[in-house]
Amino acid sequence: MVSYLLIIALSLFVMVLIVDVVNYSVLFIFFRQFRQQEWTTPQNDYVPKTLVCLALRGADPFLKQHVEGLLTQDYPDYTIRFIVDDQKDPALSVIREVIQRLDAKHTEITIVKEYFETCALKCNSLYRALQTVDLTYEVIAFLDADTNPHSQWLRQLVEPLSDSRFAATTGQRWFCPEKSNTGSIVRKLWMAACLVLFYSQRLIWGGSFAIRRETLFQSGIMEQWKTVLTEDIPLSMTLAKFGYKTAVIPDLIMVNRETCTLLSFYRWATRQTLYGKLYHTTWFLNIFIGIIGVVPILLGMILTFLGVANLVTENNVGNNYYIGNYYVVLLSMATILVYCGGAVGAAYFLEREIRIKLKKRNEQLPSWSFKNVIQTLLIIPVTQFVYLLTIFRLFFLDRVEWRGVEYAVQSDKSVRLIEYRPYRETSTTNTHSL
Repeated sequence: MVSYLLIIALSLFVMVLIVDVVNYSVLFIFFRQFRQQEWTTPQNDYVPKTLVCLALRGADPFLKQHVEGLLTQDYPDYTIRFIVDDQKDPALSVIREVIQRLDAKHTEITIVKEYFETCALKCNSLYRALQTVDLTYEVIAFLDADTNPHSQWLRQLVEPLSDSRFAATTGQRWFCPEKSNTGSIVRKLWMAACLVLFYSQRLIWGGSFAIRRETLFQSGIMEQWKTVLTEDIPLSMTLAKFGYKTAVIPDLIMVNRETCTLLSFYRWATRQTLYGKLYHTTWFLNIFIGIIGVVPILLGMILTFLGVANLVTENNVGNNYYIGNYYVVLLSMATILVYCGGAVGAAYFLEREIRIKLKKRNEQLPSWSFKNVIQTLLIIPVTQFVYLLTIFRLFFLDRVEWRGVEYAVQSDKSVRLIEYRPYRETSTTNTHSL
């Protein structure tokens, strides 16, 4: 039996080495794309009249800084439309305080009073608020409250639309919490894997994107928002279906600095994975890639356990059987270490590239310390197994909760709002972006 275990352990070790080479090759290609822009820079400022939509439900931890950044954009002609689904929403007091303090004039507040039972409240809010849009607006921009827009955010977001090849633009996000706990590190590692995938597939991120007004209304996406749980993936799929191109903006990486628990991450990741299952045309391929990532760690642990068990039960130390099991344990542990080390290295190099982008706007990220490296290395297996749990849960998930409201998910992918409830702060809703 030991010979078979040794062959399997050696094969697994070689496979992980190959996987690391492939992963770093993909990362190298990604970096080359990430350092370039794909649109032609306009000779003159491209600043068409723009409507910025922000749908809110609850006061996010950094909402005050978010609104301040949004109201002080270096952009000549834009209007911000704040959208809430209840006149007593906690976000309103924060918004009004900042608007009054900055004496901002280019703002509107829309309170939605009607609700479709067939979509998420955010999609409902966006649909209702965009029923009345002045035709003088050429561009409509969207963002989430867990982003912190710098002064050039809107200029950078809109500029690629000066190139007629593109109908939409998007930024991407990066998680870098102020305090490093297990949940926050798992979320950061999850994003490190997703960022490359999202970028290569040109997926729009709902936290920061813009689209031509004509495209938004002509594509039929507004009607789709009445029947979906999220606005961005359906929009990405619809634009691709009709041949519209989306520009992914490398410099527009938005940093989320909120801290989360492992449980709140698990709930959030499950919901995010569900969105992919419901609306992404190749969701199963993405899930398969995620599952493959768990295999080396899982097999490595199983082989280590079997090797140690055989060593403990073997009395004749020094024979070939004992030595074979010894090598099985060493190879299995080396496999896990190489795999986890490769993942940590990839996350480090990816954040280094992001750090260069952020430096252009005088924004910084905490440096990696030796403690961070070791902590991240140990949490890699946790990340993989939590992601595996989210995948398994998808096959039994018929309800999903977001910001205090539950939705039923039917077998035909239709959505039903179970019961509308105004947002109220509770001990379970303090991590808003989740």
